[in-house]
This record gives sequence, C-alpha cells and structure tokens, in this order.
Amino acid sequence: MEKHDILPQTIYKFYCDEKILEKSSEYIKNLEYVPITHNLSSKDRRLNTHRKLNKLHDWFQSCINEVTNDLNYNDELAITQSWATKSMSGQWHHPHSHPYSIISGVFYLTGSNAETWFSIPSMWDLPDVFGSSIGDDNRVIHKNKTEKGCLVIFPSTLFHSVNEHYDSESRYILSFNTFFNGSMGNIKNAAGAYLKIL
Repeated sequence: MEKHDILPQTIYKFYCDEKILEKSSEYIKNLEYVPITHNLSSKDRRLNTHRKLNKLHDWFQSCINEVTNDLNYNDELAITQSWATKSMSGQWHHPHSHPYSIISGVFYLTGSNAETWFSIPSMWDLPDVFGSSIGDDNRVIHKNKTEKGCLVIFPSTLFHSVNEHYDSESRYILSFNTFFNGSMGNIKNAAGAYLKIL
C-alpha cells in the first residue's frame, strides 16, 4: 500500500521589527484584561483604534495587503477590530473560528510552549447522515509554534485553538479580523457594494 498526501494548504507568516514589537508589547501587557472561557482577553476589543498601536496596525495592514495581492483578491480588506489575549500557566483557548471576517491574524508578542492548532475536517470523515460521529479523529491538524514577533495570517473560517500554556511567564498575543473596505465587486453590473470600515 502507498499513501500520498495531496491538496496542500497555505497560511502566511511575517516577522515584526524589534522596535515596534517591544513598544507594542509593553503597552499591551499593561492593558485591562477580563476573564473569558479559559484565559483572559483585553477589555477593549478595538485596539486598532489605540494611537499607541498605530505603527503595529499599519504593519499588520501592509502584511494583509501582501497576502491579498498574492491571492489575487481584487477587493481591499481592512482591520475591523483587534484584541489581546493573555494566558497564564495552565490556561488554554478553545477551538473556534472568526465570524464576520474574511482573513484573520494572530501576532505572538511573547514566546510560549503553547501552539496554535489549526484544523480542518479530513476528506475521510464520514458525513453525519446516520447520526454518528465516526471519523472525528481524522481531523487534519497543523500545530504552529509560538514565535515571539511572528504574525500568522489565515482564513477567518479556519478553526484554531491553543493547547495548555505552562510557562511561568504569561503568553500574550494580539489577534485581528478584517472585512471588505471601499468599493467591492462590480458596481457597473449591479453586483457590488461600497463599505467603509470605521
């Protein structure tokens, strides 16, 4: 028997300038955090509106533009919101995706033993037509290491989670979502729209 891996997928990685990283990290670590399901989130979920994080978000936007150019997207995407997540020792993050967003990003402000687990159903999973969950163990999982200063950009529909963080220092990340901004589609053919992200 031979086994062949097919249909590879792509995520994008970028690495931040050290000066921007350090200034942003200091600011983000001093934000107010509130408990969520299994860890903590910044109380403010619109960090993209914070003047002291302008350089960081400008860099995010340049990375988003590189991705959309590489994917031959015709429409502009802009950051709609961003938020920080803090995980202390023993905390983790449940599997989820990001609704109302086209592409999302995770920026690692610190290192950690914890990894971001991206997952999709296997093509070998049986459809749930018989009320069974046969095949759930076949999910295709990619474990992305937490690298300080690394930005990972991925489709917002892609399920992801974080395994348990057990380092003594807290794990900090900044996430963002995007949506269409400006003219999209084909207005002349009555198949378009114009939106402005605030």
